[in-house]
Amino acid sequence: MAISTVHYEGIPTLPTLSEVFTWQRQVFQADNSWYNGPTENGVITSPYLRAEANGAVLPVYASRATFSTHSFAYILVDEDTDFPIRLHLTLAQKRNRVVVLPEGRGVKAAITGDFDVDATLDGYGSFSFVFDHYVEGAFTIMVEKRARMPGRTSKREIYPGYHAMKDTCFEEENTVYVLKAGRHEIEHISLPSHSSLFLEEGAYLKVRYLPENGVKTIIASRNTADVAILGHGLIDYSAVPSSVATGFALNHVKGITVQNLTLINCMSWCLCFTNSERVFVRDILDIAYRIFSDGIMLSDCVQGEVCNCFLRTGDDAAECKSTGDGSTRTNDIYFHDLDAWTDKAVAYGIVFEDNYDTHNVRYERCNVGFALPNWSRHLGSITVNTGNNPNACDYDISFTDTEVYYTLSSAITICAYEGAIRDVRVKNLSVRHNFHEDPVLIWLRDGEKAAIGRIDLENITVAGVRLCEENRDDMIAVLDPDGKVDRKDIHIL
Repeated sequence: MAISTVHYEGIPTLPTLSEVFTWQRQVFQADNSWYNGPTENGVITSPYLRAEANGAVLPVYASRATFSTHSFAYILVDEDTDFPIRLHLTLAQKRNRVVVLPEGRGVKAAITGDFDVDATLDGYGSFSFVFDHYVEGAFTIMVEKRARMPGRTSKREIYPGYHAMKDTCFEEENTVYVLKAGRHEIEHISLPSHSSLFLEEGAYLKVRYLPENGVKTIIASRNTADVAILGHGLIDYSAVPSSVATGFALNHVKGITVQNLTLINCMSWCLCFTNSERVFVRDILDIAYRIFSDGIMLSDCVQGEVCNCFLRTGDDAAECKSTGDGSTRTNDIYFHDLDAWTDKAVAYGIVFEDNYDTHNVRYERCNVGFALPNWSRHLGSITVNTGNNPNACDYDISFTDTEVYYTLSSAITICAYEGAIRDVRVKNLSVRHNFHEDPVLIWLRDGEKAAIGRIDLENITVAGVRLCEENRDDMIAVLDPDGKVDRKDIHIL
């Protein structure tokens, strides 16, 4: 079978669990408030487990999340006929139970000894192993097709080392820029039209921030067409101060593909597309804990598809917004087969910023592992949230076939600060473990500047209880200080 993995050289190993705990604890300040500043060693060798696929050893890495260290590894597959894949894990400590998320993909794991776990993987995607129903020690395996270098007229190879900003503001079109395997230190990369950035397997990009450069984003393309950024490489933003720049800013791009990347500890909005058309995102692993480290954001984009990603973020995971200039308006956006764990904010939906209308956005088979935010009532796994423009409307938004394993927040929130929300459909939502008193929250914050219209809720099950007319008042909380929400607009189907 032609399977392989990804190996990054020079990843440190912390010799004791005490040092691992100290490293993980850097996500908080001394007073237990969140720490958003720079750190070193965004990735370490995982102290929690070893992994083998079909008998071959897989390197397992780990990154900080807000409430736990998260381990991850890769299996790269050449052909569909290479399945099934036998996965064996050797744990560092004894566990009593294991579940593989999302459960709907049907992967069963068995604890076969005090420290051994076996499972069989039959397809692509992310598979997250959770032990004893707890986030600590969780492990995600990404099963992907091996990335192929794009065909361009020219190829330029960039070897490991420090790359000043002037050396990576690429200008030649019809060129694939190849970052070779090994450690690269970068300040900024920009891409012209008809170009590709290809990260070889094992390319490790460490971002260094120099204030004098004045950059507002680390990887950028603007007013371009036909751009691709892909390859099984890792970008570590840990050393960059918080909110000084975005991870990716892809603005006014017509035809953009981003695929296969691993993104660690972004300091602000991570993978951002604005006023762009024909956006395609696939096979992204994103782990971050800092506030504002939103994962994948499509703002005022047309024809977008985002699929097969694992996102554990310090802010919203996969969302639409409207922060653009009005040259394009959100339309025909399709998120599917995503897996998100949310430590601080929303998993999926339309969130707050509303320069213009947002419509025709679909989420299908987008699942949530652990939804842990509890600092604000409006946060939910599925959310439609208008914010800053009373003239904007979010409408024709749908969520279908959603699985939530464990949540401390509402499963569904519809929250209008300003602007209108209508024609939202949630169908086939199942919540396994619910620890919030309001599974569904409808909240009209300002009856003069905001409005909420038709909401359809079909086949919603929370902790084994299906939403129906008889338990409507127990499962749906309506916060409506001005009495402007018509309860007849909330349809239980």
